[in-house]
Amino acid sequence: MWCCASDQSAQTASENLQQDKEEPQKDEEKPPEEPKPKFTISIVGARGIRNSDWMPGSGKPDCFCEVKRKVGGEEELLHKTKTIDNSMMPRWTEEFQVWNLEENETLEFQVYDKDPVGQDYLGKVLLTPDAYAEKGCNTEFMMEEAGKNIKAFLGLKLRPADQAEYPAGPPAEFEVTVQKGDGAAEYGLEIDSQDTKNLQVAEVDKGAFKVYNEKADPSVQVVKSDFIVAVNKAEGDAIAMVKEFQKEEEVTVKFVRAVDTSIVLENNDATKKHGLKFPAKMKKDVLVVMEIGDGYIKEYNDSCTDESQKILPYDRITVVKGQAGTASSLKGLMDKATGKFQVGIQRPCPRTAATKGGGMFRLF
Repeated sequence: MWCCASDQSAQTASENLQQDKEEPQKDEEKPPEEPKPKFTISIVGARGIRNSDWMPGSGKPDCFCEVKRKVGGEEELLHKTKTIDNSMMPRWTEEFQVWNLEENETLEFQVYDKDPVGQDYLGKVLLTPDAYAEKGCNTEFMMEEAGKNIKAFLGLKLRPADQAEYPAGPPAEFEVTVQKGDGAAEYGLEIDSQDTKNLQVAEVDKGAFKVYNEKADPSVQVVKSDFIVAVNKAEGDAIAMVKEFQKEEEVTVKFVRAVDTSIVLENNDATKKHGLKFPAKMKKDVLVVMEIGDGYIKEYNDSCTDESQKILPYDRITVVKGQAGTASSLKGLMDKATGKFQVGIQRPCPRTAATKGGGMFRLF
């Protein structure tokens, strides 16, 4: 038997078709995905740090931050920021990536002041990135080992690999509406009204605001040190705001978070006064600045180019020369202070800063 060429071609084509049906088609190979870091971290800045440069006429700290992890008992440097010269509020805004990290491993962020003959340690923050693996973070962390009576903070942002942006920072300004009743016969706020303009929360006691806190997100809970800048329609008048609490069964209160920072002053003339005026009846453990008259602080303010580093009306002085205490003891320290010394300041987060978003470091 024989067949023509065309029959052979048809038979070959048929066999090939049958073979294609029997052999599954191979999927096209996808190019391998580029590896992603486990976390991306931004070191924003620091505030409230102590000044370790105490020589007369010397400047403010020259700060940098190092990030370390421990591997097999040895320290590994993951990142070191640039040095910000002559600043009590250094802002780095530097980003680095974390690729290899053991489960629940802790990173150590150490802040230093660079000196000509070495470096001074200013404090640290311990961060466990896995604690923020779900949503990331954008907040300030209080620094450990920052010094006696020093409240220093390090601003950090973190985002996990599958997150394109850092989360928004906690609000610095927020409103709360509460009413008496439902087991809360009182509002339950202990208030400091020394400065005549704003009120400040001295304690959240049993009452309507404590009930509110039990249900509210931590980012908008009312805490000690918060400033009250408005109650209902009363604003900028401490007496009028207190009356709203006294006469109304429901109040809408605008709170602004407190910002703690530090300022370095220098007075080399024992005969020169500071020029600050304080309330006639001083209370609590803060010294409220009511006015700034002639003296070395006004001269300092006039020469200061950074608004955040000035002493401002209604600031609360919390620490003088490393010492905290009652308002009267702080006044005594201020009255006698000479040479170069540091003061701790507490104030409302600036209004212009509170509306910009991005965590408490929006004030930079």
